[in-house]
Amino acid sequence: MPLSDTLRTLLRLLVARAGGRLNTHRSEEHGIEKAYVDRLSSTLIEQYKLYVETFMVDLWSDHGFIEFRVGFALRSDHKLRSEVFGIEATEANNDVERRAVIAALFMEIEDYIDEAIAGQLEAMN
Repeated sequence: MPLSDTLRTLLRLLVARAGGRLNTHRSEEHGIEKAYVDRLSSTLIEQYKLYVETFMVDLWSDHGFIEFRVGFALRSDHKLRSEVFGIEATEANNDVERRAVIAALFMEIEDYIDEAIAGQLEAMN
């Protein structure tokens, strides 16, 4: 990862940790709606506010591929977890289809957070 990407990621993490703000990147050329991603991110933040202290999601879209880079830390251990969720979306030709793909990826993100919480709760017992 180039230094500029590393610094940008660290800055996003610090901003997210300090104010719980959303971190999204919008690919202008593919028209993915930032507001929709922000809304889904806000829903996740609200849903997991008792468990998650830091949440970050970066969205990348390029040549029919949608990718989310997700990072979060649980309040119980403060350990940063990160994962990349991606899917080929060449068939998603309009806003409705792109939103469906994005919603499906957010379901995967939710499952990932659930697994981390369950693992942490199990470790504590």
